[in-house]
Amino acid sequence: MRDGVRILFIAVLAVMVVGEVLVSTVDVYDFDSDAGVDDGGNPYYQVSSTGATVFSVVQYTSDFDVPASALIFADPDYASLSVTDATSAAEHLRLELDVRNVDSVVVDADALAEAVSAGRVSDHALVFLSGAFPSDVYAGESDDPIFGWFRQGGVVYWVGEQIGRYIAHPDGSVTEVEGFEDLFLGAGSTLDSDGRVDAVIPDEGLGDALCMSGSDAAYGLNTSVEGCLSLGFTTEDGYSSVAVAPFLNGMVGVVGGMYGDDLRDDMAQLIASGVTHSTVMVFHDSFESRGDIRGVLPYAGSSEVYVFAGGVFTSYGCRHTI
Repeated sequence: MRDGVRILFIAVLAVMVVGEVLVSTVDVYDFDSDAGVDDGGNPYYQVSSTGATVFSVVQYTSDFDVPASALIFADPDYASLSVTDATSAAEHLRLELDVRNVDSVVVDADALAEAVSAGRVSDHALVFLSGAFPSDVYAGESDDPIFGWFRQGGVVYWVGEQIGRYIAHPDGSVTEVEGFEDLFLGAGSTLDSDGRVDAVIPDEGLGDALCMSGSDAAYGLNTSVEGCLSLGFTTEDGYSSVAVAPFLNGMVGVVGGMYGDDLRDDMAQLIASGVTHSTVMVFHDSFESRGDIRGVLPYAGSSEVYVFAGGVFTSYGCRHTI
């Protein structure tokens, strides 16, 4: 599988002379990558760039499949607890995912409910940025549509407030669900907080390889949750800024804190990489490159290879399946 993306860097200089604006093109970078097994049975990766950049290559195994596309919920009729403008935030995330070669669509409550009802869990993951599930899929009961999604093996990515605590209604109101933790991952599974909670213990494995940078553990998952994999920073009592965990027959991924520019990159990287609670990293390398580079991977078996450029400020990404 090969995917390329062109990043156009434009410097805009406003000149207050005769009311003119000068726009100059500084450079155009093309990125491309590939990974697979050649005719001799040797696993490989290949990257190319028309400009000097730092590439990272991460190979890992997993026994749980994550969809390669996403539906991002945003509906102006529903209150958002974690962002002022959920539609704008969703569109910005969509653009970040596009850079990483992930197909995504921003959907309103009706489209979300239709997708959940259809149950095509292998087609796309669901992404929530507003800190509240819409009432169309969640009413605080164990037989709600969102739990049907999980039971069928669906994936949900979440940021803002504790997952399941709040329900957003089409009249703009919000209600709180009593006993919400028992409906999801159990008491103490997410961190209740009135504000930022600094997580200071870094992940020196997969999270570091993926350049996860957020360190706010508010509303984040506790690593004591069965099967939880932390990818971010962790507090001393075990709450993570970025983590994934199995739930029912599916998976939930939680980015701690309130959604913003810094968390958008972590969310996009989490979705694009396809990392799951069962992921085991078998290879990681970072290197500066200009032109074409081909390298050898250590594992020829079924695996995922995530290639990205730019480190924390990712300018290209692509997930390949071997």
